[in-house]
Amino acid sequence: MLQLLATFFLAALNSHLAQPAPAATRLDVLQEIWNFDIQAPSCPNPFNSGSHELISMTLVGTAQHDVADIDPATIKIWSEHCAAGPVTPLRYNYDDKTTPVLPGPGCDFTSQAPDGILDLNVQFRKTDVQSGLGLGSCAPGTFVRVFVSAKLMNGCGIFGLDCVRVQ
Repeated sequence: MLQLLATFFLAALNSHLAQPAPAATRLDVLQEIWNFDIQAPSCPNPFNSGSHELISMTLVGTAQHDVADIDPATIKIWSEHCAAGPVTPLRYNYDDKTTPVLPGPGCDFTSQAPDGILDLNVQFRKTDVQSGLGLGSCAPGTFVRVFVSAKLMNGCGIFGLDCVRVQ
């Protein structure tokens, strides 16, 4: 997991440094890893290209991570290595939607029922996700890793990962 976080961080840094540096440069470090579940509790998270519907993504609450501490205005999703994005959500709501999965470097998932702990659900336009993350160029059946970033109300950065399977 540390290697995954380091890869994400270095990709963001390289992307940032490839552009002319402004007079003052701010570099935020992601400090906490949170559970992130796309289309909870379905798996393996199908993404139908060309659909004009909404897609739901969930930052999963746990005993250690209270989703009420997340600033919803800071939520963004990115493709791997920050190659595409960010995409910002259209709206959000609080609801118990799923059970956390131990995060790993791959496309981990659960189809378990809600666990009684509040989650933060964000909805994106599928067309925004498709164009913003470059999913339209992916062959059907391709698994694409999607990263979420946000900030807590105290300024701490958070990060999560899940996958979609392009249909």
